[in-house]
Amino acid sequence: MRKKRFILFMAFTLIFVLLAGCAQTTPTPGPAPKEESQLIFALWSAPTGIFNYNLYESRYDADSMGPIFDGMLRSEPDLSLHPNLAEVAEIRNNGLVFYYKLRDDIKWHDGQPITTADVKFTFEWMIHPDYTGVRASLWNKLEGYEAYNTGKATFVSGIRVLNDREIEFHFTQIDAPAYLNVSTWRISPKHIFEGTPIKDLEKHEAIRKPVGSGPFKYEDYVEGQYFSMVKNENYHGGVPKIDRIIVKVANPDAALAELLTGSVDAAWMMPNAKDWKNFNASGFLSIIEYPQNGFQYMGLANQHVLFNDAKVRQALTYAINRPSVVKDLLDGMGIVQVGHMSSVSWAYNDSLKAYPFDPAKAKTLLAEAGWTPGADGILQKDGKKFSFKLSYPTGNVVRMNTALVIQQNLKEVGIEVQLDIMEFSALSDKVYKDGDFEAYLMGWGLAADPDATSIWASDSSWNAVKFLHPKNDELLKAGRAVVDVAARKKIYDEWQQLLYNEAPYVFLYAANEAYVYNGALKEFKPNPFGIWWDVEKWHWDK
Repeated sequence: MRKKRFILFMAFTLIFVLLAGCAQTTPTPGPAPKEESQLIFALWSAPTGIFNYNLYESRYDADSMGPIFDGMLRSEPDLSLHPNLAEVAEIRNNGLVFYYKLRDDIKWHDGQPITTADVKFTFEWMIHPDYTGVRASLWNKLEGYEAYNTGKATFVSGIRVLNDREIEFHFTQIDAPAYLNVSTWRISPKHIFEGTPIKDLEKHEAIRKPVGSGPFKYEDYVEGQYFSMVKNENYHGGVPKIDRIIVKVANPDAALAELLTGSVDAAWMMPNAKDWKNFNASGFLSIIEYPQNGFQYMGLANQHVLFNDAKVRQALTYAINRPSVVKDLLDGMGIVQVGHMSSVSWAYNDSLKAYPFDPAKAKTLLAEAGWTPGADGILQKDGKKFSFKLSYPTGNVVRMNTALVIQQNLKEVGIEVQLDIMEFSALSDKVYKDGDFEAYLMGWGLAADPDATSIWASDSSWNAVKFLHPKNDELLKAGRAVVDVAARKKIYDEWQQLLYNEAPYVFLYAANEAYVYNGALKEFKPNPFGIWWDVEKWHWDK
């Protein structure tokens, strides 16, 4: 009976996943690590220290804290949902009500029981008018959202606690991504945070020293160096087989060397033919590679005088040699990105073809927009030079080299680019908190559902480029309001066409995702939608 209840999810969302192109090499495992029960995992940029799902914005934070937290259900690589904190989940009232019943043996890492009060607290935190994060819009179809979000109500009427173990979420209309989002959202402990004003929760000690319910418990965090966690001996899903995981910061060159010497056991790596040859020659390293559920882009301040014309934004896309970036910097292990959707999404519009590299077309569009060469060769208009600062973060070597390509390519069409490199956390603040930028380089890791409201809605703080087009909001709302996959895809195809025409970003490339690891590590199965989903099963082959 329980299995049938979970099958309802697939009937409700009809999500299909395209995992074609995945590749894995499995050389003979080398010697087991010096400390068999420990795993050292390398990321190439430092987390910002925001270790809570309600507040984090960096992938590096997510990849550090993943094993700490649990949702009511867990998602497998095929996006099927299975019991986790909840042992029962049901969709009721024609998709407007979600019912969950928690297990009776689940506890926080500090030993306190997990109840529906924690679930209610987690979601109301994100809807509260003083919430400092960016995810409120995910829940705006919940009954009572507006009243609570504007301070007119003291609770969200659509989140109904039936008792300590049973809870319902009531929606005012069909919201296609809601069941996946609610079911898998990582729950926070109410007893840890209550008493602190919502506006101050981002400064709470438990944001940097998280208390969760997942298979691993927080142990230590040293900013810019590492995040460590130890296994949860009382984990309801079974005691993990690895005692400790250390997520350390190591740039790609350092990670490569440490993988080959065995001082790092696994690392997120950018595909590179030379490195792959070294890894394969090691005799003990394995490689998992697959299309990425995400992309890299150049964000443009759409309301800035330089970029407020779609013809100019299109021209920049034509002017940058994106095929060369994929061929030369990625060794062909990736694709030129066409728009917001990733190639692994069922909503991907494959009728759209990437703008070709065409400097002549770029010059024509710039001329049509009123930009003409000055005496020094730099384009000018109304006495203003076409010169801007491109900000980008350290860590990702391909992205750093792409900045140089962009600078050179745009120089060839008469645009001056000043390069501005900084730490990722500083760039994140510059873009999302201060809004003090002209252009920047970043990447998006995308969710399993194609809904992009939290990134692109006019009122979203993640819409840092200020893409304000009425059709944009209209299509985003329409895409959430239907469940049928064919109908949703038609809407998202139109939305992708809009972005294709308006070019609010220069969509750059999607490198294949790759992880390199010691072949003695078993059950390590990262996929386009996550890496930690079965971490409690990982173990060393003795």
